[in-house]
Amino acid sequence: MKFNNLIENTFCPNFREMLKSSVELAKAAGVEEDSILDSMNKIDDYFV
Repeated sequence: MKFNNLIENTFCPNFREMLKSSVELAKAAGVEEDSILDSMNKIDDYFV
């Protein structure tokens, strides 16, 4: 059930909450910490 809530929260209209939920979902799914885009700098570096 918690995993489903994490998925739902990744679509939150509040960007900060969406980012936080996406990070929590990635961790729960077993994504390595250094591969998680958990800051604006990491997001910018990844996409730019």
